[in-house]
Amino acid sequence: MAREQIVSEKVVGQAPAVGAEALVYLQKLVELGAVEGVVGRQSLNPNLAEAIAAMHHILAGGSVKIEVTSPGHSPIVGGLEKQLASAITEANAVNSLEEYVGDLSV
Repeated sequence: MAREQIVSEKVVGQAPAVGAEALVYLQKLVELGAVEGVVGRQSLNPNLAEAIAAMHHILAGGSVKIEVTSPGHSPIVGGLEKQLASAITEANAVNSLEEYVGDLSV
C-alpha cells in the first residue's frame, strides 16, 4: 500500500487518527529488530522488555530512571527521533483537520 493511501485510510474510532508517518516509524522499529521471529509468531525483542515495562509504569502514573549505558549509532538514533517527531506532527495535523475534540488522559 502506498504511503498516500495510508494517510487517507487513517485509523479512526474513540482515539485520534494516526497517519502514514506513524506507520513508517513503526516499520522502522520492526526493521531494526524491535520484534523477533517470523510473521505470525513474533515476539518483543528481549532487550526492549525493561524499556517497555518502564514506559508502562510512566503511563500508569509512576516514575522511572533510565540510563543509556552504550550510545547507539547516532545517525540511526537521530533518524528515529525525526521520524517520531514527524509522526506526531502529522497526527496532530490530521486530527486538527478532522476537528477531533477530546481528552485522551485517563
